[in-house]
Amino acid sequence: QAMIHVRQANPNGCGIAALAMVCDLTYDEVFAELSSDWPQDRDFAESGTHDSILEWFLARHGYVWRQLFVGWQMDEWPPAPFAPRHIAMVNQPSGNTHYVVMTEDGTVLDPLADEPTTLDQWQKISNVRGVWKEPNG
Repeated sequence: QAMIHVRQANPNGCGIAALAMVCDLTYDEVFAELSSDWPQDRDFAESGTHDSILEWFLARHGYVWRQLFVGWQMDEWPPAPFAPRHIAMVNQPSGNTHYVVMTEDGTVLDPLADEPTTLDQWQKISNVRGVWKEPNG
């Protein structure tokens, strides 16, 4: 099934939008679940998400993720798809990190942009993680 492109609803919402795309949920569904169930007090609209939140949420929904690389040590640029879905942390020109989603064919869905793109749009990528549905998930 094709992944639905989800736009982030606030400046710090890229992780929530990435989770929504990967898990086939809406932005509001992910935000509500994180707001009610994440075990630590956090204002996601204000402070956004981080890797441990994404990993926790994905596990709750029957997904696992594995990292391809850290930093910029890679043989191939841009990194080729290696999983059904991917979450990449890219570095924006401002220096801020930003989550985007890559499909199995290399299409990148950016929560900040309307049109699909590719990973070679970014000069720096912190990591790319493959996301798989657990066999019994």
